[in-house]
Amino acid sequence: CAFFALLQPLTHALVLYCAPAEVVPTGLHKPDSAIFLHTMRMFETGFYSPYATCQSPLGDHSARLLTTPFYILYAIAGACGSLLRVGDFTMLGIANGFGAACYLLAVYHFMFTILPRHAGRAFTLFVFSGGLGGLLYIACAALGTADTTSFSVWFYRFAIYDLVEGTNLAPYLLMPRLYYTLPLALGFAGLTTCIVSWRVQCSVHLAYAQGLLFVCAALNARLGPPLGGIALLYLAQRGGIPWRRVLHVAAPLVGGVVCASLIMRLNPGFVDNAYAAVRQQMWLTSFVSAGFPLLILAGPAIARDVGSLPRGLRALSFGGIGFLALFTTLFFAYQTYYGTLFTGADHAASVRVSDLSLAGIGLGLIWHAGRGPSRVNLEHGWIVVWAIVFTAVAVSAFGQGWFLRYSPQRLMVFLGIPLSLLAAESLSRIAEARRRLAAACTALVFVCGLPSLLVSTLVFQGPLGMQRGLASDIGMHVAYLARADAACLEQLGPGVVAAPWPYNDIL
Repeated sequence: CAFFALLQPLTHALVLYCAPAEVVPTGLHKPDSAIFLHTMRMFETGFYSPYATCQSPLGDHSARLLTTPFYILYAIAGACGSLLRVGDFTMLGIANGFGAACYLLAVYHFMFTILPRHAGRAFTLFVFSGGLGGLLYIACAALGTADTTSFSVWFYRFAIYDLVEGTNLAPYLLMPRLYYTLPLALGFAGLTTCIVSWRVQCSVHLAYAQGLLFVCAALNARLGPPLGGIALLYLAQRGGIPWRRVLHVAAPLVGGVVCASLIMRLNPGFVDNAYAAVRQQMWLTSFVSAGFPLLILAGPAIARDVGSLPRGLRALSFGGIGFLALFTTLFFAYQTYYGTLFTGADHAASVRVSDLSLAGIGLGLIWHAGRGPSRVNLEHGWIVVWAIVFTAVAVSAFGQGWFLRYSPQRLMVFLGIPLSLLAAESLSRIAEARRRLAAACTALVFVCGLPSLLVSTLVFQGPLGMQRGLASDIGMHVAYLARADAACLEQLGPGVVAAPWPYNDIL
């Protein structure tokens, strides 16, 4: 946790002090950095927003321009930076590192609470859960093809979930997003404390857990429904659902989501823009590439244990498997027919086949109905359902894309945990019979994960992305500016200008 907490401050330092000779730092790390930096100063500037136009009924100084609840996290970080006389860009890196540490600690304790015998191994697999992107990039850079236009187009599907920061499987890709890491830390800490309160029958633990869950959902409303779903699956692992305990979790999460929605609706324009920008589902081929080691290891555990689940969870799992099986078949058939299998058209294929794939749920339930009752009570059975259902929902774009308004791709942040736990379960069983094979499988995770971690940190988020022969326009868009452009911008006088992206954020 300490090592990963240092990655973001280190990355920000590298961007500032290790810039290639032909460029200068802009003071940004990624496109969203501009918003974060303005928000860090919002108390000092009287809630100023440079993005408010002359048609804004609120002017350009109003608290209603900055009503997203998680902005308070950045405002607190900015206030701490001012108090300590630390620059905003550096303080943003420190805040991101703090959020990363909290998130990883919360995930570890959550794993230890729900599956203690595999928690250590699963957590290690989780934090190093890189895919094929890092190895492919290093191979292409060594061959001299990583600095070509055709490479950027071809490599995009391998980079987007494995090397570019975002709400992806690997936790180090989430770390530049404090508005996800800290609420997720609160959410998983809340679930952990809730489970402990049920075990020890302590109302104080329960009240504390509900407070954590409420604040989590209030800061980032998108996290409320998935966390509620995880809690529901945990409660259903014995075959029945204790509805009183469901209310223990649902009440604070629903309250937090409602509170966040009311606050955000003070600025409906921002809400509409934000939702329009993130309407996407999880791309299947990119997900397989990014999660390749974990999927290879978790797959046998899912196949072996899905038939041993309680009846309700088993029906849910078989429905999800039926959907995924038909979706995958139609997805690759569509790509093959239109000749886009190697160029990448995951979005179009998903939108076209998602509706037909819903028939797979019925096929899966028919398959389930032909099986007898299960007499095995698996400790990790509900985690199998978690992995299946969240994957099925994440790739969905049914209603000819209507479902994309709920941003199903964001469920990826919840998939690394179950896949890591199931991969650890598989490794444990393999080690009982063939210890060397288990060691080789573990090594596969590091062989993929470490190159992806290095390439993501140094190239796609760091200064090497601007080095000749290593450049990639997939990653570093706004962190650097050509010296000639910087000299030109210095001649601008005061006032308002119209500027294309990324110069608007840089200015």
